[in-house]
Amino acid sequence: VRVAAQEHPKGDHPKGEHPKGDPSKEEHPKGDHPGPMPLNEHHKSQEMFVGDWEATAREWNDPTQPPKESKATAKNKLVLGGRFLQMEYKGEMMGQPMEGFGLSGYDTQKNKHVMVWMDSLGTSQMHTEGDCADGCKTTTLIGEIPGPGGASMKTRNVTKVVSPTEHVFEMYVTGPDGKEMKMFEIVYKKK
Repeated sequence: VRVAAQEHPKGDHPKGEHPKGDPSKEEHPKGDHPGPMPLNEHHKSQEMFVGDWEATAREWNDPTQPPKESKATAKNKLVLGGRFLQMEYKGEMMGQPMEGFGLSGYDTQKNKHVMVWMDSLGTSQMHTEGDCADGCKTTTLIGEIPGPGGASMKTRNVTKVVSPTEHVFEMYVTGPDGKEMKMFEIVYKKK
């Protein structure tokens, strides 16, 4: 957007004002703007998650008890020119209906895979970042989530691609005792 210079009598401009308007809002001359950041193999690895999925979720609230199992669906699509994967999840968690929404991508400034997640069970966002291995068939993201009593708990989220039609998400949390336990496992199968 080009900002037109404001006309002032006798060419006077208010103190501190650029004579041509705000220079940060001027268009770059043709050929001078670098354009959008190019996609790399990390961005392209997200294509394997696009589509409609049936999910089987297992959750462990007490490691001494068997996990609770529930069914869900997920719909994923690439957005913003393939830079991010938009994830929508509908199912049940902790015995309650749950809807979740997330965005994952690859931050070329940090050289890290990144994700933000929010759902209908809380009001916070989970931010995680990390790396991938095996041609991005395994991605491990680290972050924090609110724990009991408001204290933060470390989380480690691992996504493993089993085949073009199946992947598994595992979430581990580190409790106040410093021990890591598996909290969730979700097996996704393409519809």
